[in-house]
Amino acid sequence: MKVCPNCSSVMDDNAKICTQCGYQFDAAPSSSGVDLNQQTGSSFNEKIKYCQNCGTANTFSSTVCSNCGSSKFSSTPMIDNRPTGITILAVLGILGSLPELLIGSIFTFGFPIIGVLIIIVGVLFLIASISLFSGKEWARILIMIFSVLMLIAIPIGTIMGIIFLYYFTRPHVKKYFQRQNLNPL
Repeated sequence: MKVCPNCSSVMDDNAKICTQCGYQFDAAPSSSGVDLNQQTGSSFNEKIKYCQNCGTANTFSSTVCSNCGSSKFSSTPMIDNRPTGITILAVLGILGSLPELLIGSIFTFGFPIIGVLIIIVGVLFLIASISLFSGKEWARILIMIFSVLMLIAIPIGTIMGIIFLYYFTRPHVKKYFQRQNLNPL
């Protein structure tokens, strides 16, 4: 337990922000996803509430989240489900990058510069596709850049590029990636 130097409230050792006054403690390990009853040794009947922004469990008397400082709470834990479309696109991206790597390897024999460029794009697309599973914001942005480049491949690339750009700008998809980047674990 630690005491807030600003308002003297007693906080959990892992608290980053005082839940009473908003004072920011030095960087400490995140308590995200851990039940406060286990952390503090409190009785099981102590009421807790969950941050809607990052999912951290907070005491019922908290006015701001001890992890991210948000003031939005819920009585139920946040279930952080990956949108189904992300899973489908990640799998298709992985499967689609493998032939690209093969084609790039074949091109290196006759046209080495073109072959190396195809391999580089294939590796970037493979890494971005794998990173979609963990909700990395940079992967979403990289896929959107690839989608813009696909627009010039008329007609199939144009259709796919439009669909990808539309999907990756949907509010629930953006929220998933933003939420993943708030949780360091």
